[in-house]
Amino acid sequence: MRIYLIIAGIFLLSMLFGREAEPVNAQEISPDTSAIRLAITIDDLPWVGPLHAGESTTQAIERIAAVLRVHQVPATGFVICNKAIQNEQPIQAWVNWGLTIGNHSAAHRDLNRTAEEGWLAEVAECHEYLEQYGDAYIPYFRFPMLHQGDNPGSRSRVDSALQERGLHTAHVTVDNSEWILAQAYAFALAHANAPLRYRIRREFMHHIVAAVKHADRVAHRKVGRSVPQILLLHANTLVEDNLDVLLLELRTHNVEFIPLEDALADPVYSRPDEYIGSKGISWLYRMQPLSVDDVQWDDAEAAAIRHRFAAALSGNAENIAFDNVSSQRIAPGAPAEFESVFEEAGKSERMRSLLVMYQGELIAEAYFNGAGPETPVNLKSVTKSLSSALVGIALRHGWIESVDDSIGGYLPPQFKPDSLKASITIRQLLTMSTGLQPVDYGRIQQTDDWVQTLLSQPVDSETQRTFVYDTPVLQLLSGVLQNISGMSVSALAQRELFMPLHGELVYWRTDARGIELGGNDAYVRSRDLIMLGELYRLGGHFEGHEILPKSFVEASVSRQIMPERDMINHNTLPVRGYGYLWWLLEINGEKMYAALGHGGQILLVSPHRAVVVLMTSRWPSTSSTAHYRHLTRILINRLLPLLPAKQ
Repeated sequence: MRIYLIIAGIFLLSMLFGREAEPVNAQEISPDTSAIRLAITIDDLPWVGPLHAGESTTQAIERIAAVLRVHQVPATGFVICNKAIQNEQPIQAWVNWGLTIGNHSAAHRDLNRTAEEGWLAEVAECHEYLEQYGDAYIPYFRFPMLHQGDNPGSRSRVDSALQERGLHTAHVTVDNSEWILAQAYAFALAHANAPLRYRIRREFMHHIVAAVKHADRVAHRKVGRSVPQILLLHANTLVEDNLDVLLLELRTHNVEFIPLEDALADPVYSRPDEYIGSKGISWLYRMQPLSVDDVQWDDAEAAAIRHRFAAALSGNAENIAFDNVSSQRIAPGAPAEFESVFEEAGKSERMRSLLVMYQGELIAEAYFNGAGPETPVNLKSVTKSLSSALVGIALRHGWIESVDDSIGGYLPPQFKPDSLKASITIRQLLTMSTGLQPVDYGRIQQTDDWVQTLLSQPVDSETQRTFVYDTPVLQLLSGVLQNISGMSVSALAQRELFMPLHGELVYWRTDARGIELGGNDAYVRSRDLIMLGELYRLGGHFEGHEILPKSFVEASVSRQIMPERDMINHNTLPVRGYGYLWWLLEINGEKMYAALGHGGQILLVSPHRAVVVLMTSRWPSTSSTAHYRHLTRILINRLLPLLPAKQ
């Protein structure tokens, strides 16, 4: 049985495993002064290393691709063609997501250890195979292991052969030890040890950020300016599980993401290559003027990582126990049964966090399968309830008079809807009853203007009293909120909602016009998200201040419309109605309300018990009835019996 101490998870991990992961030479990291432009490249497509149990390579690739789309990050994947020929679906999936591919040779053999003629034949073979993907195949070649030839003759002949094929070298400036951490991560997955996964995830983020900053310092020293950097990652489970949080972390360090082609267009990549040797090193070290000594930073990082994770890298499982709980905290006086609840909750690999507020106090929290309290959560459709709260803020400020106001007068001036669409009300948006013909979510993501696309749809006035679940339509609500507030929806949410709750909005995806998605893809940390539920439980007031009008909160969680279905979340939760972008539930005769998101994001409020429960799950993920049933079983059979109604 786990020794349980009432301490924050991060300190628990420090006690169990030693100091927090920090990058070597962390003291060298200087404050951000200008944006660092960074191209993301992912080597060894279709895949390298083990997969999650029950997951296909295609599903894993699509998880990575989905993250890149949500963060609006271009990326190029370098393909090992012999592997791709055996299973073409992952590469086709990658291309279908709008991502580009490059040549990583047919067999990924080391040029320094392979006969030159055969090696070049494998490059040619891969090139010919990839041409079937049309414009998705860009003519860049990534040397396996970054080994570009260890003697001048070979080097010259290989360069000439690549040029004859029209292939350009896809240089790397941010080489790193992610591949070492991936080996340790695979060990942690195989032994189902969440605390170790958590340590590796934190090390991964620290290390990549440090490597980017180091590359930027080298560029300033050698070139006198920032240059577009090129990051090397691999198609593995470490990246699959942690790319989401890595991209968020990089943004906090003033990183801007650019396509590989834009990076390589910089003149710095046309400098002479002065390195000939056995190592695979950063372009910044090998370009004129040669600075091989800079590789000492990389070597020191690799050595430190190997030391920190020596047991995992050696396969030593002597002190590794099965444990899907990354960290936990149980308040003094809270039921001791929470520990067994957390243990059972963590049995689902999809589980990420479980928090419980009772009578105004956060009495228990746990994080699972490598997540931690600092891990941002993609709210998915819980974002809808967040957007609803912003309407309440607009009412408090007097920016709108009523939810029965028509949207025509509130949309940005560049949008000129016809009279029928202009008469759609805010209430109809909040209750999913606009009558607009729904736009396929996949299709609208390919458009340059979500709002205009929606306004071009026909309206069926007969269905304006009917609930039609529609995520894209809430882009109209975001357009209204941005226009009436005079600021981005993200800025509005941060200033007017999260700041008064002492929280933070981490990220909110926008459309091509820079308008946040009203129904999807906002990111908030678990401790900050549960406070949204607590705010509604308190009637819109917090610490003596009105954040949302009480009347609006009451209306939001009262039945405004009745969906046709009487069950939600894969038929696991009974529905009694729909409010203003909140689901109304009835569980064992008790009225509750909830914000629900794809994959198993649940923010549930029980006014009768003075309880708010937050359950978050892995994203991206395919929908899983088994996981939804798991969440419902934990909620109804394990949690609620521990939390009696207030007297």
